[in-house]
Amino acid sequence: FFASDTSPSMQLSSWSSASSYSEYVQSYFTSEPVLEETPEVLQEKLRELRQEFSKTPPHHFSGDHPSFLSPEFLALFLRTEKFRVKAAAYRYRKYWEWRVRLFGDEAGRPFTAEKDRAALELGF
Repeated sequence: FFASDTSPSMQLSSWSSASSYSEYVQSYFTSEPVLEETPEVLQEKLRELRQEFSKTPPHHFSGDHPSFLSPEFLALFLRTEKFRVKAAAYRYRKYWEWRVRLFGDEAGRPFTAEKDRAALELGF
């Protein structure tokens, strides 16, 4: 679904663009109220997040394992950003940018205890 013919470095540079960062920062200064999490709000925001990904797909590695696009995993990003969809999408892309920088071609695989230890040793 998210496979791409472009190289990871090409995709990473597009995520780091000033316009993406501007959108991310601007999302914090909107008059959008902070939502209380309910099952209905979570489902709606997950739908909106997936719509956002359909406009600008996240890194192609994110589709390598079902857990990377699971509602539980995506909800972590939504909760961190107080259900602001554009900010959550930006954070998800930055997550993948750093994951690819640290683990290269291994980034698309779920972490194991060995990889977790390596990430901690790298200061991640």
